[in-house]
Amino acid sequence: MQQTLLILEDNASHCRHLQTLIEEYNIESDNSFRVIAATSLAEAERILEQQLSIDAFLLDISMDDTANNEEGLNFAKHLHNIRQYKEKPVLFLTAYGSFLPAALNELHCYAFLMKPYRKEELFRQLCDLSGLGRGDFHIKTRDGIFFKLKTDDLFYIQANGRYLNYVTATGSFSSRQHTLSDISGKLPNHFVRCHKSYIINTNMVVTYDFVNHFVELQGIKSRIPISRKINSESIFGGENQYDNR
Repeated sequence: MQQTLLILEDNASHCRHLQTLIEEYNIESDNSFRVIAATSLAEAERILEQQLSIDAFLLDISMDDTANNEEGLNFAKHLHNIRQYKEKPVLFLTAYGSFLPAALNELHCYAFLMKPYRKEELFRQLCDLSGLGRGDFHIKTRDGIFFKLKTDDLFYIQANGRYLNYVTATGSFSSRQHTLSDISGKLPNHFVRCHKSYIINTNMVVTYDFVNHFVELQGIKSRIPISRKINSESIFGGENQYDNR
């Protein structure tokens, strides 16, 4: 799936170089990041007004050569107030470490690259954004912190009101970033929505009980309900079916 990145970088030469690096990453990783570039705050705002679908932002914090300019940081705050973009990852680029506390503590940024950054550092962040080869991705918790979700460690997801609870091998956390239907499309095929409120990792299943309608997962004491329409283990390897019970 192609992802669109918006670059905001006032130095036109640096902006072109960053675009070239992303193109190089696309070739090396067989990925397809689409890049939209802006060299001014006004240009970036015009792009937002076009209502394009943007998946992540690479923002230069200081839009001139001084440590006092915070236009990039202010643009990130502006994004945080736009419903369509408030949950999207922001990767900050800057030569000034003094911006680090604000980027981390106020905006809970996705990542922070200090200039001059190495190509390998950028590629590592792009790899995380794409989840290439691992099925991993980032979830923004209810506390506003981005958490790298490793799907190999994920046992199940439970819908709880407006939040999803993610139960993993290292603990659990809640997020409002996705709905259960939305997140199911991002997970590998061995994750199955077995009930209106649950998605389970079928690789973790120890016991299916189609009489009492529950499954047990390894390392999890509580039983996970399954829909009454599911009456065969084969359903977990085929079409994903569930009802509202």
